[in-house]
Amino acid sequence: MARKKGWVAALGNALTMSVNMAAAIAVGYFGGKYLDKWLGTEPWLTMLMFLLGVATGLKMVYNQAFNKWRNPSEVSSEDKESDSNIKVQPSKEIIDTLRAARAGLKDIEAQVRKIHPRDEDDAKRIGSEQDNEEFEKEDGPK
Repeated sequence: MARKKGWVAALGNALTMSVNMAAAIAVGYFGGKYLDKWLGTEPWLTMLMFLLGVATGLKMVYNQAFNKWRNPSEVSSEDKESDSNIKVQPSKEIIDTLRAARAGLKDIEAQVRKIHPRDEDDAKRIGSEQDNEEFEKEDGPK
């Protein structure tokens, strides 16, 4: 029974690799053909996109053959432990960019608060004034 499951898994991997390769090449070829007709650059983009499709297909076959795309359920406990010890720290540029974005958002929030007050009393007062104006338009003043 175990031998049968291995055979089925191998066939599934082979079919996956062949379909991935064919699809990558087809997308590259037909995408290049379309771009060549659209831009009038025949046959250069067709050849370029075809070669990119072949390279992409080979990369996908390589990943599949050497088990680069593993399911999370197939990851061993040893791999999980080594992954949990990795500490990722963002670069200084990312931190500076995030700080600048935060400052920009604070400025935008301040401008929005000037236009739309968040104070509940102001919000209730504004809401009640609008309700009164709508009521007077519909039924007339009392």
